[in-house]
Amino acid sequence: MTTTTTTTANSGAAQAADAAAAGKARSATAGFSDGLGDRQLVFDPAAAASFELLQFKKEFADVPEFEAALRARVEDVRNVQHPSLTTIQGVERRADGALLLASKLVSGRRVSELIPKARGAAFAIELIRLITPALAVLHKSGDRIAHGALTPDRIIVTRDGRLMIVEHALGSAIESLKLSRSRLNEIGLAVTAGEHARLDARNDMAQLGYLALSLLLGRQLDPVDFPVSVPTLLDEFVMSSSSPMLSAKMRAWLERAMQISPRSFASAKEASDALGDLPDDADVRASETNLASMPTPPKPMPIPTAAKSTRQAAAPAASAMAASERSKQELPDFLSPKPASSGGGLFRAPWMTTALAVLAGVEGVAIAALLYTRPAAEAAATQAAAQVAAAASLPQQSPVVVATPSPIVPSPSPVAASPSPAPAKAEALAAAAPAAGAAAAAVAPAGPRFGGITVSSPIELKVFKDGTLLGTTGGPIAVSEGAQSLQFVNETLGFRTVQTVTVKFGQMTAVKIGVPNGRISINAIPWAEVTIDGTAHGETPIANLALPIGTHEIVFKHPQLGEKRRTVIVKVDELLRVTETLDPAIQR
Repeated sequence: MTTTTTTTANSGAAQAADAAAAGKARSATAGFSDGLGDRQLVFDPAAAASFELLQFKKEFADVPEFEAALRARVEDVRNVQHPSLTTIQGVERRADGALLLASKLVSGRRVSELIPKARGAAFAIELIRLITPALAVLHKSGDRIAHGALTPDRIIVTRDGRLMIVEHALGSAIESLKLSRSRLNEIGLAVTAGEHARLDARNDMAQLGYLALSLLLGRQLDPVDFPVSVPTLLDEFVMSSSSPMLSAKMRAWLERAMQISPRSFASAKEASDALGDLPDDADVRASETNLASMPTPPKPMPIPTAAKSTRQAAAPAASAMAASERSKQELPDFLSPKPASSGGGLFRAPWMTTALAVLAGVEGVAIAALLYTRPAAEAAATQAAAQVAAAASLPQQSPVVVATPSPIVPSPSPVAASPSPAPAKAEALAAAAPAAGAAAAAVAPAGPRFGGITVSSPIELKVFKDGTLLGTTGGPIAVSEGAQSLQFVNETLGFRTVQTVTVKFGQMTAVKIGVPNGRISINAIPWAEVTIDGTAHGETPIANLALPIGTHEIVFKHPQLGEKRRTVIVKVDELLRVTETLDPAIQR
């Protein structure tokens, strides 16, 4: 006799699961499949709602720890709310033994389907800006809560231009399986370096960074290549970019996200606080203007054979895409994205019409246009001139008003276009055209020409020229063309050095600044074994030990008295003396 266990979060989801198994659902069709399982899209008339049911593969569903961890995580995230997080209804153990994760259906296109047409920085930056705060809310909801499986298949672009994260309860369940790194790669997951793969907040940021890099390169990247081939892939992006400043800013942020920087993000909250370090709208517009004149994208740079040799066999992407397209054709009318009347592989809803004018002629305009559908006053102000300038390149058509995005509610009819704007608005835009043209004509280069530098150093440095602060080592720094004498300073550590750097117009120059050693003497009462930054240095007392200037962590360990930790700052030309008391009798 088969026992059915059900999470009681939503009885409609359970009914939909059983209806789908029995073939009783009014509208049910096969959906997307991946290494975790198969999805079925179900409209349940009893619940008057649409669901996506992920049926896990038997190898996962038959593991009790997997099911227990999945149920616990669904409970953890049940009340987590953010506009970019979909609603997870519950976990169902169907009468036939199948284990399912039930979620409210989000109609739209998965980012994995759009990558080939989304090459460029606009959509990649917008995806980072929208998804990072959602991950921050998720991470804040509880200890060690993370998505764990943030792939291009689990972010959906909705009809109203929003990005929605789905299946954000998988991380702990997958971790419970204790799969090898290669097996995690097989099911489509990129994982950070380390002895044990951890699907935690850091890994979420790494997966988001790798996804954004896919968009920048215009192709879906293999999880096997992470993280060993990331520097090569970033080099490919920099070489293909038409804007040195944009590529430098983008690379610096992505290196922190993908955990290959000394200043890697520890959480989405930290990454969200650093969104201002991403390229701004001016950088993106300049890059896209130059990209439009590029005849073809550059060839991908070769991936090291060591990474390729570990790849496992996987289903061909082409057949998976074909199956996905077939499933969309079988969906009920109200769930199917409507293709543009002019054809093309990407659906274009009415809300995209105005935005298309901004990026006309640029490859992937239909995706990058999502950047311009956000209901933000500042975005509208900065894009007005660009819309006017590009309008002439599009076929004449009736304008539309872009409605403010609202939460997804399954509906039996497609989203309708809003009425045309008032004639006064159209006249105002037309009147602005001469001013926009004059502004474009006035962009001729004048005065000094600039390039830039990126500085790598184990310590934070300020960069000066002739006493004027140019920037810090946290990001790219604009510098005048030619040989420049620059001062690199850290006043806290007493460090100062001067270096002449040759800056080329329109290019980024890498500058590496080494640091000298300071001195430290260490003692403990009664005595202790000393480890500094993870390296053993013997027993106390230790005198005049040379250490690079900067922050270091010292661990004092005694076999009977336990251990203590101290964080110290070693400075230039100053002997630092550190004494730690481990004996509690002496401390009293």
